Amino acid sequence: MSDMTDSNATGEHNRHKLVEVVTALGNRAGEMHLEAVMSGQPFDAGLVEGMSHAVELIESELDSLTGDDSKLEKIVSSLGNAAQSGSQEAREAGDAFSRGVAAGAGHVAEVLQEEVLP
Repeated sequence: MSDMTDSNATGEHNRHKLVEVVTALGNRAGEMHLEAVMSGQPFDAGLVEGMSHAVELIESELDSLTGDDSKLEKIVSSLGNAAQSGSQEAREAGDAFSRGVAAGAGHVAEVLQEEVLP
């Protein structure tokens, strides 16, 4: 019985940590929005867009992620892979906005990997 209680407590702690990190990332993207508008730089706008989209994706999956690190790992991996391939394509095309989108999504994936995943 103790293992089950410990597992539930760990799962709840992980969910709380995930919500905390995703909320912080969403808040940072919101703060960066004004900075991006003021800078007028396509990369900055893309960075905010990429972070916001990645945060929205995680938020939409929060209920199904409770206690399921493997699903979160898949989402984080997909975000990281998409960011990497998108960055390469954007670099080749010289598209600063798309490079920013890829960087923003990659940043969210990296933070989740470091802060939430075991």
